[in-house]
Amino acid sequence: AWCLRASRYQEAAEAGLAPNVYLASTDEAALRTIPKATLDAHAAHEVRSRGRDVAACVALRTAKQAQRSA
Repeated sequence: AWCLRASRYQEAAEAGLAPNVYLASTDEAALRTIPKATLDAHAAHEVRSRGRDVAACVALRTAKQAQRSA
């Protein structure tokens, strides 16, 4: 698992190459760029051994949200 900018994700989706996405780890701000239907269509339904990577993305997102709030 890895983090991807919303604009790059949208480009990949338009090219038919969007990777699966963990919706629980996706910042709501992504919806400004990516339609919810697109994210839903590429939703990953299980988190297995990559839990640490997902946790890192969640931690990064949380830190960015805290910076915006400060």
